[in-house]
Amino acid sequence: LETVQDVQKFVEAFGQDLDEVVAVACVARLAKFHPPQRSGRPKTSDTEKRLLEPLLRSIQQCLKLDGGIRLRTRSLCDLLIAGVYLESAHPELPNLLRDCAETLAGRLGTSAASLQDVVAGAWCMAKLSIDQPAVLASFVAAAASALIGGIAQRGQKKSARPRPVDLSKLAWSFASLQAAEPALWEKLWAESIARIREFSGQGLANLIWAVARVRVATPNAQIVAAQIATKADGFGTQELSNSAWALAKLE
Repeated sequence: LETVQDVQKFVEAFGQDLDEVVAVACVARLAKFHPPQRSGRPKTSDTEKRLLEPLLRSIQQCLKLDGGIRLRTRSLCDLLIAGVYLESAHPELPNLLRDCAETLAGRLGTSAASLQDVVAGAWCMAKLSIDQPAVLASFVAAAASALIGGIAQRGQKKSARPRPVDLSKLAWSFASLQAAEPALWEKLWAESIARIREFSGQGLANLIWAVARVRVATPNAQIVAAQIATKADGFGTQELSNSAWALAKLE
């Protein structure tokens, strides 16, 4: 499915047999045609808007009728990620994304959810500015559990340490959502410091910006500052600006 027209033909071929699994896959595919760009994302075409109507209706019915039990946790994450790139494409999409976030949050304490699901869900909530305190609390609790080894990486049976990219995304997401629970940030900061040399430049910028925004305790912050200094040549304008602001706030 390389074009919107390909997706349209695919959906039309299913007709009344279109189910929620196929619908999620098609929405995710449409999002691929809206990659992030410096000049903004491509506008949603009229064809895409018409396509989204039956797709979103199928997914919404699934969520309402049986709590989305037929949708895999990965599918919920895929839909939320797609929503980041399609958020203004259809008036019903914001409500659907909030329902998806709530459904995903209900699975975070089970074996159906992985660390990547926690990271993806929190990141999408932040990008979409989803204001659901109870849902956010579930993600905070799941992240705290992950940071003490209580949740597995996707595709693994045993728990594993979060990757630097996971730590960076969690920090940025929770800071953006203004989730400043001290217990969470203590674990997140400690794990980040332990692996700080593995962070990318963007990861460092996100981390230092996040802890400055939520104003949490940051012992050994000079270690992060030193790493930023070694990688600053590769920073973009926004990363440099955010890091300079954050380091000034933490002095």
